[in-house]
Amino acid sequence: MKIKWIFLLVLSLYNASEIVGQEFWPEKFLLDIEEPEYVLKSHVKTDSTILAAIAEPVNPDDSVLIREITSRMFRTVTDSLSAGVGIAAPQVGISKRIIIVQRFDKPSLPFEAYVNPAIIQQTELTHIKEEGCLSVDDIRARVERPYAILIGYFTVNGEYKIEMVEDFTARIFQHEIDHLNGILFTQRTSNSFE
Repeated sequence: MKIKWIFLLVLSLYNASEIVGQEFWPEKFLLDIEEPEYVLKSHVKTDSTILAAIAEPVNPDDSVLIREITSRMFRTVTDSLSAGVGIAAPQVGISKRIIIVQRFDKPSLPFEAYVNPAIIQQTELTHIKEEGCLSVDDIRARVERPYAILIGYFTVNGEYKIEMVEDFTARIFQHEIDHLNGILFTQRTSNSFE
């Protein structure tokens, strides 16, 4: 698995589109694999560079790409070795604006995918709760975030929606959207991690 990531990193250092043609994108190597993906870690130098980058928007009409990426992300976030309540595409090395969030505000607590999610508005009311992250090992910290947010996003079917979410589900959305902007939860807390 590490060999695949080294290969992917080496290709990303070059202008890969000139090497193999205009339709090349490094993430393509990830899509034909049926196992959960390696989750990038903040303490690994090459991983942290990818995690700190701002992810690229996705064409909401590219349903094949979106379904392949979200399928891969779902397998990873629900895998027993990396189980979490949300994941962003950059955490599995795909610099695209896609997240998966477990909806604690819906019956059966489903995992749902969101394409190009954006926070449109947020409440002045905030709350402080403990957070962790699949990309940050062995650290949990209290983070202050808005209690409720209004978000806009595309579904995997290319439909644009606007929705208000609150409490823990809003926290997950904010945490994952931060990943799309190269921000880790440890950057939002005053705790010392020395």
